[in-house]
Amino acid sequence: MIFDLADAAQRFQDLVRDAGIWGPIVLALSFVVGAVVVAPRPLLCVASGLALGAWGFPLALAAATLGACVAFALGRSWLKPHANRVVARSRHLSAICRAIEREGFRAVLLLRLGPAVPSSLQSYMFAATSLPFRPYLIGTVVGIAPGIAAQVAAGALGQAAFRSDWGAVQTALLSVACLAFAAAILFIGREARRQLRLDEAGAVSGGAPAAV
Repeated sequence: MIFDLADAAQRFQDLVRDAGIWGPIVLALSFVVGAVVVAPRPLLCVASGLALGAWGFPLALAAATLGACVAFALGRSWLKPHANRVVARSRHLSAICRAIEREGFRAVLLLRLGPAVPSSLQSYMFAATSLPFRPYLIGTVVGIAPGIAAQVAAGALGQAAFRSDWGAVQTALLSVACLAFAAAILFIGREARRQLRLDEAGAVSGGAPAAV
């Protein structure tokens, strides 16, 4: 099974690299389309790390940000009536949207760091509010960067582990580093979700956000 996985990973790397400039372009377009149709971004991030190593991070971050902008634009135009109906039917979503409008960049950052819903759905939810584009863009870039880095690193670890000249010591050290980084991301996400619950409670009560 391990050898089959290694062989499949090697074939994927060769496919992307043999495609030349079109390999990264197709990967980037996959992020944009995935953001619009709500496809799982972590799989694309791992694939980027597997194919491109560390260079997969800037590609994944830029392409995911572009996809989030496209989804936000669609949510503000063509899909806006539908998004408004969905939010209006949910007390939970309505409270989150009020917190987003009140907190702006901070709310976007917290939601992106500790996603309670998929990132693509968040883009449409942000579009249903009166949030300006600038805090949405900055909060998105800063908020999604740690998770994307961890996922690309996992793919890069796989790329390194499948190399014939990569020893057990190097693999172990890189694995420990990736696990430590993932643990930090999980901790940040948990704290972000806790703060979001406090903000939501403040939005429901109509008062100021609860103190941390």
